[in-house]
Amino acid sequence: MLKKNFFAAVLSIAILLTGCGEEKSSQVEMTPEFGADKAIIAYAQLYACAAPDDPKAAGFTDEFVDKQKQAMFASFGKYPFSEQTLQAIAKNFSTTLKSRMNFKATLKSNDAAHPVIELTANPADFSAAFKDADKDADLLILRREWGELQAYGLSDDAIKKDAAFQKLAVDSMSKYLGKIPLKPESTLEVTCKVAVGADGKFYWSPEKPEAVSKFVSGQK
Repeated sequence: MLKKNFFAAVLSIAILLTGCGEEKSSQVEMTPEFGADKAIIAYAQLYACAAPDDPKAAGFTDEFVDKQKQAMFASFGKYPFSEQTLQAIAKNFSTTLKSRMNFKATLKSNDAAHPVIELTANPADFSAAFKDADKDADLLILRREWGELQAYGLSDDAIKKDAAFQKLAVDSMSKYLGKIPLKPESTLEVTCKVAVGADGKFYWSPEKPEAVSKFVSGQK
């Protein structure tokens, strides 16, 4: 049930904005309210599971984060999962993955315009995560139950209202996503810059956000 398209979506969560706005000059006129370490953690968690613990630290609005989450789970739309089920799966996925990846950020160079943050985590090996999906015991049970309900004549719309199936979907998908393999702990040096958000405030952001995305997804 879970194919490459979900993990491709995970890998494609490359924010089009390198911060939340244009980079300021090296003569920083205003220090961001949040530290660069908190901002980089927010970026890393957004790329990993579209659920930063402190999105405001990077200037992310709730609407922006929700859009990334929808993109990540868009491929689930073809399955008979209710909106409540999708939200529960997404919440369990992000909570478990963030705990397992153990994100840490420390200030390595306190340059006024371009501080360097050392980001540490156990990167998720998304490239390998889908390989055993067809053999996973939890997903096999879910597929079998879906097939049986269809055999009884239930449409996917009706299945979305079947409480027992939706509970099974949350349990099965959460267990599977909770087993995404991780790589050994490693670090990435992230040079930051000041950017201006849509609200006109200043925020730290990575100079090369794609490097953070590749790091958390095990592509470094």
